[in-house]
Amino acid sequence: MTEGLITLWDGMPWLLQLGFKFAAIVLPLLGVVAYYTLAERKVIAYMHVRIGPNRVGPRGLLQPIADAVKLMFKEMI
Repeated sequence: MTEGLITLWDGMPWLLQLGFKFAAIVLPLLGVVAYYTLAERKVIAYMHVRIGPNRVGPRGLLQPIADAVKLMFKEMI
């Protein structure tokens, strides 16, 4: 099994390998940052005795995705 994966990896073009390595580092990092922001909002809401983000998805878990979509479609002034 391992030999097959190594052969497959070595047969890929270097640019594709670079893309996979980049995605393996950046995508988890983006997820951590997004949900760290959600946790920060929840803590601040708790300190202010508010509910916090809870409108998008169960318990607000999709709030970072909604924020990213809003940011992408925001008009630049």
